[in-house]
Amino acid sequence: MSEILSALVLGIAIGSIYALIASGLNIIFGVMRIVNFAHGGFIILASYSAFWAWEFFGIKPLTSLLFVVSMFLVLGWVVYYLSVPRLLEADDTEMMSLLVFFGMYIVLEATMTTVWGARTRGIPAPYESTLPGAVSFAGVSIPSTRLLGMGVALVVIAVLVWILYRTYYGKAIRAIIQDREAVQFLGIDTDRISALAFAIGLVLAGIAGVLLTIIYPSFSSVSGQSYTLIAFAIIVLGGLGDPIGAIVGGIIFAIIEQLTAIVLGLSWSPIVAFILLVVIILARPEGLFRLQDLRGYVASVRSSKPEGA
Repeated sequence: MSEILSALVLGIAIGSIYALIASGLNIIFGVMRIVNFAHGGFIILASYSAFWAWEFFGIKPLTSLLFVVSMFLVLGWVVYYLSVPRLLEADDTEMMSLLVFFGMYIVLEATMTTVWGARTRGIPAPYESTLPGAVSFAGVSIPSTRLLGMGVALVVIAVLVWILYRTYYGKAIRAIIQDREAVQFLGIDTDRISALAFAIGLVLAGIAGVLLTIIYPSFSSVSGQSYTLIAFAIIVLGGLGDPIGAIVGGIIFAIIEQLTAIVLGLSWSPIVAFILLVVIILARPEGLFRLQDLRGYVASVRSSKPEGA
């Protein structure tokens, strides 16, 4: 029983990071139909940013979040305006974006490998002096660093949900996901909202990359591909274009991984998780969660539009 409880807690901890990764990818896909295959490369770039901030300046990962968020916000806008508007004009946006961002991922990975090498890096116990090694409750011992990462990730998720459901720009993002043409007809600047959505997606990837340096002992320049594959699996599981579905799907996916590792062994966890994913796709192609029906809601975004937006 204690092992199952431990798997659930660790699943939620790791799943909260997965949720950040997948929700960022899902917002980009939902708003623009852009398949950002470079997502994992940006995550590892953030991990390196946190690592070098620690290595050169002694800045701890959570403090480096301030720099990483700012950097990835600007990076998101730059990457968007350099590539996405042209892709949105293509006859097959999904396929063209897949090719472009796959190429971008290869460039990112090769550059990081060339500049920093392929060996693994890690931040050795950055919070050892301020946190206990583990927290015990109900007979379960959980590494405190994973609980810290989970706590920060859940706060970020809460902020994301607030933005999507309580702010004009968040509502506009959700409206574009539902019906881009209707939003354009109402005179809302979809290009500006799309740029913001892309920047938010990369910021979430950046935050996840920093948190990964806290919960995992090491990473390398070639680690990004696995996170991209996991993110795609999660957004299919939770529902394409549904950021909230991605959040729930990320936690479910991680819990399945942890439970499988306990019952069948660590090597079986990705196998079972992806087999279950295939079964869910065959039984429910739209994913576990349907995108909310926003018809009639799109107009309300226009009515709540702030001056100058």
